[in-house]
Amino acid sequence: MGKAENPKSISMNKWRENMKVINYLLSVLLLFSSPQLVWATVDVMELDGNATSDNSGIDWDDVNDPNSMVGIAEFFEKDRNGIDQIFWKGGSKDDSDITDWAFRTASPQPKDDFTNAYAAAFESEGDLLIYFGADRYANNGDMYIGFWFLQDQIGLPDGKTKGDFVGQHINGDILVLISFPQASGGNPYIEVLQWDLNNGDVTDNMTRIFQTDGDPKSNDFVGARCGSGAVGVEKICAISNDDSIGAIDLPNVQGWEYLAKTGETTSIPTESFVEGRLNLSALLNDEFGIEDIPCFSSFLVESRASRSIDASLADFVVGSFSLCSISIAATCNTTSFTVDGMFNIDYTVTVTNTGPGSLGTNGDYEVAFLSESPILGALPVVGNGDEVWSVGESFSFMGNYLSVNNGAVGVIDGAVDLDGLIVNAQAPVAYNCPPIDLSPMVEISKVCNSFLEVDSGQVVLKKTYDVEICNIGDIPLAIESLVDSKDDSLSRSDLPTEVVNSSYYLDFALPCDDLEDVTTCGAGNMCSALSANPELFACKTGEGEWIPNFGDAIGQVCTQVSKTYAPNVLPTGTAGMLSNQVTATFDSLFLQQAFMETSNIATCDVCPFTVPEP
Repeated sequence: MGKAENPKSISMNKWRENMKVINYLLSVLLLFSSPQLVWATVDVMELDGNATSDNSGIDWDDVNDPNSMVGIAEFFEKDRNGIDQIFWKGGSKDDSDITDWAFRTASPQPKDDFTNAYAAAFESEGDLLIYFGADRYANNGDMYIGFWFLQDQIGLPDGKTKGDFVGQHINGDILVLISFPQASGGNPYIEVLQWDLNNGDVTDNMTRIFQTDGDPKSNDFVGARCGSGAVGVEKICAISNDDSIGAIDLPNVQGWEYLAKTGETTSIPTESFVEGRLNLSALLNDEFGIEDIPCFSSFLVESRASRSIDASLADFVVGSFSLCSISIAATCNTTSFTVDGMFNIDYTVTVTNTGPGSLGTNGDYEVAFLSESPILGALPVVGNGDEVWSVGESFSFMGNYLSVNNGAVGVIDGAVDLDGLIVNAQAPVAYNCPPIDLSPMVEISKVCNSFLEVDSGQVVLKKTYDVEICNIGDIPLAIESLVDSKDDSLSRSDLPTEVVNSSYYLDFALPCDDLEDVTTCGAGNMCSALSANPELFACKTGEGEWIPNFGDAIGQVCTQVSKTYAPNVLPTGTAGMLSNQVTATFDSLFLQQAFMETSNIATCDVCPFTVPEP
């Protein structure tokens, strides 16, 4: 696997050679400036050298409870005592890439043997705070511990008792080194280093971004003990259950088991427990102007032979610790329909980095959407140009699909693939695509004429009528039936052959905006009022014919039928009139049920008659 670099990480060259000067000036500023000017960390967790909450705050008994979630990210892992996976081979050093790390199954020294490791992340007053801790099997020796916060997914291959680690370093990975030499009275010495491939100032790949103030060998060394008020503890601090605290109770938390070398199972002996806090915002943003906090996904705790950067490594605990989070939102609308009865649905899906870590270091991201019908299978590849997806930044993806339904509802979920790191959405979200408001309407007009005709040697009264049926709605229609109130012979079969043989023939007229719309209808055509309703407009040809919306795909907007019949009942009086009315039933691929429409009443005067020629 190739080396991975973070192009958004701070350029270490800008300040690497001046790091000592910066730290010195910072120390002077913190010592002599007023308290109001010192960065103040508002802790969420108790940092008092024990693991049990005193009801005034959150402690590890809250974080490590499997039945609750109090942080934005949490880690708890039970480690085996005795025979366990430990670091192996000379390349397993903190200043080497993880691709050079190896492990085997063996027993570490008791003082280097972890029993449990834990971490939690919180946001407080705009700061990202990461808390970390561990307990160990034996306390007969100095305690040198490293806490790695890693962006790649780090682990061991399944089913292997020895081999190479999985994953690699990415620029911006953070290592916290803590030394608790027993001779120092428990006051911790802390260094924070950042992986910076081939550009380090401490080693080729490691740049120091924090170092405890003072000389660890001095009798008045305070170190970075939490609560001490020492320089730098607002950015990072640590504390153990040293002699001033003593043995602490093991919290009564499901899964948190402990066995000391001396046999204790309900308490953790002196100098066997350590905890600390890293204010990443204060350390990176305030100190060096790094606005994009890395999106850590893994946590590794290691025991070390000394506080030297290239010290030998012994036991470790590793697992997932995700500071990556995204949210999904979806909006959609039914915009149109096709000639064969399908509905076009346009959708927009928005993916937001909800933090607290920035996403992306190696280019574009693949975002996969998983959805209940109908939005299926979208796999866009996204990138915002600078290869970093900052907290609060959103990307939107637009698409469309065809649905048999007018409108749609469903649930969409998503995940971002960052070169193998999968970040799932916080929760699936429901979407609701409103249907198109369809308004089927027809206009049936009827005119008639009565006359006398010689038929089989008799003078017979007859009536001729013409019916025009026009679609003035917004969906194609089929004429399902056609009847007349007086002429029993009228039926659908009297319609033109192309209408009778078509699944649906009546197209609707091509809509236009208003009488001034000269663009929609095309050259030589016009936008006209569709009916008596002044809000409906459609396109007509220069010859006055309605232009079908789907062209020649369906048919025409109007159809006609003419019939002649002899009335069964004659009107009485000298000024009688004949009247009749046509009723039609319509259906459509776009309707749930058919509807009926009736024409105007066609009335024809009977008198005076036109005398037929013999």
